[in-house]
Amino acid sequence: MSFRIHEDAGYNVTYEKLIAAVRKSVAGNWWYEPTSFYAFESELGISDLAATLKAAIRSDRDLIILGMPDFKSGRIIGKCDDQDIFKIIPFMKNV
Repeated sequence: MSFRIHEDAGYNVTYEKLIAAVRKSVAGNWWYEPTSFYAFESELGISDLAATLKAAIRSDRDLIILGMPDFKSGRIIGKCDDQDIFKIIPFMKNV
């Protein structure tokens, strides 16, 4: 998962909500060394996980890219202005 939270007065609240949603969804290992990139195991399917993460952000200004490379499955959650992602990763879906 990679994410971008719009920097405004709601940034800290949104960041904390997103991190809480990730922690709640993790089932096993997770890695979060780089800024705005998390790799983790979850028992949730990608659609359920996308819904959980979407509830934590402001979809009109924040963005999450969620992927399950083992299954060639991906989701764009929130505000995505550059539609080239759907050409580069054709199995990516917008939620």
